[in-house]
Amino acid sequence: MEEMMAKAPTNNYHKRPAHLEGKKMVSIVEYAEDNRRSHSNLINKAMR
Repeated sequence: MEEMMAKAPTNNYHKRPAHLEGKKMVSIVEYAEDNRRSHSNLINKAMR
């Protein structure tokens, strides 16, 4: 439980700079469609 609570604030840390800079948030499905890649392929690459 303590480990989960410790990781909670950093879970979405990668999104915060984009919000602060006013960048557009794009879902992985939209990104996949724009770049002609499958969303499952992108998810696998992100997990590596």
